[in-house]
Amino acid sequence: GISDSYNNIGAVYDCQRKYSKALENYLVSLKLREEMGDKDGIAMTFNNIGSVNTKLHHVPLALEYLTKGLLLSKEIGSKEDIETSYKGITEADSAAGDYRHAFMHYKQYILYRDSLFNEDNTKKTVQSQMQYEFDKKETIAKAERDKIELANTEHNKQQRYITLSVLAGFILVIV
Repeated sequence: GISDSYNNIGAVYDCQRKYSKALENYLVSLKLREEMGDKDGIAMTFNNIGSVNTKLHHVPLALEYLTKGLLLSKEIGSKEDIETSYKGITEADSAAGDYRHAFMHYKQYILYRDSLFNEDNTKKTVQSQMQYEFDKKETIAKAERDKIELANTEHNKQQRYITLSVLAGFILVIV
């Protein structure tokens, strides 16, 4: 939690454009994450440090951290972090004036962004289908319960009618 807090504080400083303070907090977060062996957190922090270095116009250092983030993200299979790495590398390449590499990395960024978007849409579609099937089965089950309840009600009415008829007949016989 402490490493997350330092990372979040760094993000706040980043939003405030206090990049040196952001970098300090990201580096503390990185150190803690490395001590814990939190590879996903390390990859994310590498990307954050790279992004801040791009904003500080330290492009070679930015590319170093972003590349480390990309490699680690690929190692652990985190598509979200891979997408973030490619986006950061694109920005660093553009800041360096290397538009050919920026374009190549941008295409990779778009590829991963679309892949994540499609996965998310697929999950939502499957969830909607499952909800539809559940609702359909629930409606059928409710209709069956209502049908049985109606049949029971009719049967009970018939039983009452027979009982009252027998009782009336019995009273007539007694009278």
